[in-house]
Amino acid sequence: MFPAEVPTSEASFRRYVEWLIRRHSQEVSTLEGLVRVCQGAYPTMVQSIAQRLMMSEPGAMRPNVLLQSSSSTGDLAAAASRLPLPHPLDFEWRFSTTGCRAIGDFLEAAARPGEAVALLGTPGLAEHFARLNVGGMPTLFERRDEACAALESISSLEVVRGSLHETSHAHAGRFAAAVADPPWYREISEVFLLQAARLLIPGGVLLFCAPALATRPGLPGERAHLTAVALAAGLVLERVEPSQIQYESPPFEIAALAAAGMPRFDCGWRHCDLLQFRRMPTETDSSPAQPNGHRENLTEWREVQVGRGRIRIDLSPASTAESSEGPLLASVVPGDVLDSVSNRDPRRVGVNVWTTTNRVFRTRDPAALLAGLHAVAGLDGASGVPTKDEHTVAATELIEQEIRLLRSIGIE
Repeated sequence: MFPAEVPTSEASFRRYVEWLIRRHSQEVSTLEGLVRVCQGAYPTMVQSIAQRLMMSEPGAMRPNVLLQSSSSTGDLAAAASRLPLPHPLDFEWRFSTTGCRAIGDFLEAAARPGEAVALLGTPGLAEHFARLNVGGMPTLFERRDEACAALESISSLEVVRGSLHETSHAHAGRFAAAVADPPWYREISEVFLLQAARLLIPGGVLLFCAPALATRPGLPGERAHLTAVALAAGLVLERVEPSQIQYESPPFEIAALAAAGMPRFDCGWRHCDLLQFRRMPTETDSSPAQPNGHRENLTEWREVQVGRGRIRIDLSPASTAESSEGPLLASVVPGDVLDSVSNRDPRRVGVNVWTTTNRVFRTRDPAALLAGLHAVAGLDGASGVPTKDEHTVAATELIEQEIRLLRSIGIE
């Protein structure tokens, strides 16, 4: 057994992933299979640790375990979705078709026909809800206007726009079941837990998607903390289903893995643990405490959509360079695609241009580049035939490369 330590430091975390690899390496025959049994550890980390073990301990694992079997990402559900493509700055991963069906199976047992079901931050699930044969009546709570606008035409779906802490009051004690899939960060997860407690009726069920314990350092401690927060709000943890729900890699993760030397990696490798909570009656049924430490977004990102591509530029004062020298659009990483999707990656600092495919840049003049993008895309009354100055030349190159990269993974 693995030593009874909580993998909080990077070193202990890597030791835990190594232990998982040692334990399961004889059970799998491909790199994709090895990644799937490593409890959310990122594929590049699994690969590097396994390579080191293979060299230091010949025979410790099957010879083919480091070979990638997939040759294509396959047909992506995101390509056919009415929703905008996920952008890396939103930290949005959507359930795969298989993941949606699995959620539907759990909901079928949690909500009777005609009962209300709250979907918290799950626009992809909301889009496909009618196909799941779940009797519940869905309401999507979603803060992003572009996602709400894309789904409001679905007659069987109620859409509530705005952040959860602002919208949950009007719907307190209304739902028999809820599904919550917050971005995998502690403070945001607390908000989703507490607002789900507010929304549920006593006896209601919350299906809460949480990162598997080897996704990053410190998760066992975070899991214990969130369970305590949930209990204080009247949510009792009934069961945990490890690695139960499958996600589809968004284009930015596909591009990041390709940049890291793992092109066309299995886009269904990522799974979450499903935590099932039961809402118990408490003296604070409608007013659970709010978490502390909410951080305001100090950036002012503006987005330009070109086809399915989404290009964002940070216009905040801190984003503008003090010097006017150098290229308008400067590289931040070799190849311009960030080979990581982690919020802890230090290379994210200073990036003020970010695309759907995880391409990152630094521009010394964000406003001028944004104007160039508008001119090339024919937005804001622009003619669509821009003057070929420095800004429009950079904007044209940015747009053309984004469209080209999206097409390479089957998205037009």
